[in-house]
Amino acid sequence: MAEDIKKTLKTKKNPNSDFHAFFTDKIKPKLAGFEQERKKFLMITIIVEVIVCLGILIYYYLTYRTTHEFTIGNDCCIFVAIPAIAYAIPKIYKTKVKKLILPLILSYIGDFKFGELNINLKEMSDFYAGLNMFPKFNKILIDDYITGKYKNLDLRIVEIKLEQVSVHHTRKGSRTSSKTQFNGICFNFKNYKKSEKQTVVLLNSKKPNVQNLNKVNLEDPEFERYFDVYSGDQIESRSILTPAYMNRMVTLAKSKSQIVLNMSTSFTGDDVCMSIKSDKDWFEVPILKPVDDYSNYKSILKDLSDILSIIDTLKYTD
Repeated sequence: MAEDIKKTLKTKKNPNSDFHAFFTDKIKPKLAGFEQERKKFLMITIIVEVIVCLGILIYYYLTYRTTHEFTIGNDCCIFVAIPAIAYAIPKIYKTKVKKLILPLILSYIGDFKFGELNINLKEMSDFYAGLNMFPKFNKILIDDYITGKYKNLDLRIVEIKLEQVSVHHTRKGSRTSSKTQFNGICFNFKNYKKSEKQTVVLLNSKKPNVQNLNKVNLEDPEFERYFDVYSGDQIESRSILTPAYMNRMVTLAKSKSQIVLNMSTSFTGDDVCMSIKSDKDWFEVPILKPVDDYSNYKSILKDLSDILSIIDTLKYTD
């Protein structure tokens, strides 16, 4: 059954067309027992949230009785516990389902593997720091790591969070703070063209954080309406950003896709890397919907298909 679906997938442009049959045959049977677990985690989350809220109310009530004042002041940080709990407890359930189901969905699309494998965080951090697409960061967190072959490309898809961690010294001691510099998806692959210098394409609404790169004027008003280009070699950047490529990028931008409207691209050597900024949890099932709800997994497939369609639209798979 699965092999028949894969053969059909190769001949159709829309991978969603036969996915319902794949879901019924391969995914749904794996979900037995998870519905009870979903309800358990949902109930635990609600109970803990109620306890925390009651604790906060009691704390302020007792403070008011003692001081006869009601001020939040520096204690406002305790309210961070409410969304933190709402995120952390369901995350356990979501991760369990994702580790079971995502490899199946990836097998439907092609030859992909899901998992951290042998990730060197220092090498990954250096790689992303050299792309000139992100603000300065000193900490990298990896959520999902997908590798595989898509048509003629060796593709890597990584869900990452980049943070700038700072230590502040005061008379009362040291305090650490963290600022999120990027949260989203990065995917990269090898290009058939190799560049000697780096070229970066950013949406023109983004503040550039490029180093040793100069602004490139491409004399294409429609393209420059959406994008800014920075490069270490003006002539080479024009050979990378051909008129056909720029037309396809404008088409993507006009589609108003949230993926494209938050996308940056870096060309370094023979490597093409695209980043998509997004605060959502990629490839995860919601805890508020039944675990066997088909729309959960159709949404995951759509996320993956949208990423792959960008590669197809830009003609990297030809």
